[in-house]
Amino acid sequence: MSDANTALQRDQIPAVLATETAPDKLIIDDWHTHLLGPNAGPQLSLHGIDQQLTYHYVRRKLFGAGHIDPATFNTWSLEQQGDFTWQKLFADGASDPFDEGCRGVIVAMEALGLDPNAADLHHARQYYTDTPAEEIQRRCMELAGVRRIVGTQDVFNDRERDYYENGAWDDNYLSGYRLDELVLHYPRAAVRLNAWGYAVGSDPSEAATAAEIRRFLTDWHEKLHGVVYGACSFPPQCAVHDLSSQEGAILHHAVLPALRELKLPFFMMPGPIRQLQPTWRDAGDGVGLSDMFPYQQLVRRHPDNAFFITPLHNANQYDASVLSCHNDNVMAIGHWWFNYHPGLVEQDLRMRLEMTGDRFIPFNSDARVLENLIPKWRRFRQILARVLGEKYQDLHDAGRTVTRAGIAQTLRTLFDPHRFTQLK
Repeated sequence: MSDANTALQRDQIPAVLATETAPDKLIIDDWHTHLLGPNAGPQLSLHGIDQQLTYHYVRRKLFGAGHIDPATFNTWSLEQQGDFTWQKLFADGASDPFDEGCRGVIVAMEALGLDPNAADLHHARQYYTDTPAEEIQRRCMELAGVRRIVGTQDVFNDRERDYYENGAWDDNYLSGYRLDELVLHYPRAAVRLNAWGYAVGSDPSEAATAAEIRRFLTDWHEKLHGVVYGACSFPPQCAVHDLSSQEGAILHHAVLPALRELKLPFFMMPGPIRQLQPTWRDAGDGVGLSDMFPYQQLVRRHPDNAFFITPLHNANQYDASVLSCHNDNVMAIGHWWFNYHPGLVEQDLRMRLEMTGDRFIPFNSDARVLENLIPKWRRFRQILARVLGEKYQDLHDAGRTVTRAGIAQTLRTLFDPHRFTQLK
């Protein structure tokens, strides 16, 4: 019997979990981010100290504390915004940066050899001036233990679409096909579709229009790089199951048939309330408790489709886990924005393990700035090692033989998204 298959003693389990979840051992794919590689250029591939300091997690604290009028802040250059944020929240802040957004800046700086206690940003900026973007990417992915990154590709975004059509894709990046504009704002999207040569009408349930929408989705599947799912966020009260609603009609007649034909899961993200504070821009969105009944009906109505789900409101994480217990075509996946906080992540990880076993994907970073990968994955690995270590000790106490090989297999399974029989 090899060492990997030797029964572990109870007190050995935590150390084995710490080793097996380390970034040089458990190298994973990050299944939901907003990242693009350096080939996309500095306007789309965000990295650097100023981008970290203006990340919406950090801006939310800056604006919420009343340090600056957002409208004034938005008129400043990126460097001016970075300097102001550094002074107010880090260098001479009235309190220490316990919040996860600011802490993430500190963790990333320290990991990259920068001083998180510096009086100003001179040396940090010089580091980024002197270091090629490709090297920054390599270091961030290595420190995070990330092999490939799934981005968020919105082909209705004019700033991004030219790159998707004509840019040189980095093989480290895969595509998450974002469908919010198509599903939630169909009348506006229909104008664009017609301009692009797709003859769609105002009713997405009409056969010819639905066929043209499916053709559009198929065409862009071929243009994007390595599409792994279609995704859409939904407001808290959204009748995704109701065929008389715009959202329900376009999902039923066009989006879900196209994704099924392409063998792609549909990633549902219920809960955001957009633009509660418009001058805060992407830091000004809120969250609401979602009605999960429509999602229950949707996944049951489409048993041949595969679904991912991650609600934004933490209370809905329980509903999502129950949903996955009763439907083999749906899995909960990761965390994003308001439910990415260590206490909530740990709570959800315990619940999902206890309720579904390994039928979920534990984490994704939802990173918008490349350096976000480091603190988010570092924090999650600590949580994963602690929680899974306790669960394995619990199995040991119940009489189950626990081995290093078994732990390693569980970790591989948890981060494998290709487990749907519907896609085979």
